[in-house]
Amino acid sequence: MPKTTSKATAKSAARSASSLSRTARRKANALNLIRRALEDRDGVEEVGGPKSRVRSGKQITQTNATQLYRLNVEDLRDIPYDEERIDIPSKPYTGSKYLYEERDIERVAWKRHGGGPDEFQAYLDDLREKYTRNHPGKKARATTTTAATAGDKQLPSVTELAKQFKTKGQGDKWLWNVVQNQVLVDHPDDVPGEARLAMALEKLPEYPRRIAPPPGSSPSFEALKRVLKAAPTKLEKGVTNGQNIDREAGNPGSELFWSEEYFTRVYQALIDITKSHGIGRNGWEAARWLVYDKYSQWSGIQVGDETAEDGAYAWLQGRLPDNEKLKLGFYKGEPPSIWIEYNSRLPFVL
Repeated sequence: MPKTTSKATAKSAARSASSLSRTARRKANALNLIRRALEDRDGVEEVGGPKSRVRSGKQITQTNATQLYRLNVEDLRDIPYDEERIDIPSKPYTGSKYLYEERDIERVAWKRHGGGPDEFQAYLDDLREKYTRNHPGKKARATTTTAATAGDKQLPSVTELAKQFKTKGQGDKWLWNVVQNQVLVDHPDDVPGEARLAMALEKLPEYPRRIAPPPGSSPSFEALKRVLKAAPTKLEKGVTNGQNIDREAGNPGSELFWSEEYFTRVYQALIDITKSHGIGRNGWEAARWLVYDKYSQWSGIQVGDETAEDGAYAWLQGRLPDNEKLKLGFYKGEPPSIWIEYNSRLPFVL
């Protein structure tokens, strides 16, 4: 009878392989740092070679490296990189983010597109000329050999993007504040910021107008607020209100979810508000934002290199058709049974 490998043994083997891979990368990066120290000492990208126009130590993602320097992933195969694990909104698994030293990318681009910075600049100038020829009346974006301006794609300014995000947020700045904080504050060197902002503007859904709870004390609104105080929230290490989460039994490293019992309490509180105050601005239209803001602390807007998602958006949606699946992170993949009653009370609008 063939010998089988237990899940634990397989996971152990995978961790060992991953550890060896990380060790190899660390050694490669250490050699890279020594080489770069020599380069910085001489003030050139390679001893005796052309001077780099990129700040030493600056990193760039794989996506930006290929797009902005006009390279293929295959061109990067021999370049050391750092790997970061990242959460994928509304998914029960994580992904990887690959970060390269931008000077390494710059050198490869020089070699592929002519041999040096002047030749690479000539290549980008040719792209700009082609863009201008194919798009009469449009001014091509200035290009240099640094990723901050490389490329021929027309992008709005940050100021213009801020206005468009405000429009997308129905005249409110909250959406712009969330997105720009991720793109321009948390990752200021992940250039070009305009490209990621423009992508997020396109990928994120349309939002309803943000409405504050009605003034004065309401028993049903106060009840919802009490329920939300017990909401699980992700911290750098661990979570709050862990009694209200579900996870795979016996696997402490598994994905975490708001528990079915806690979801049920939230939906019941929202149902009670629709009974007391209706579904207008003094009722559900305001209450949904309280839940959205709380759930966003668990799984909210995430802007990546190529996509942007909002894991909390489903709380803002109106009534869904019976055959449409609710997009929230449920442990069993489906909402609790009370959701059917909740959904039936909602309008077919945002």
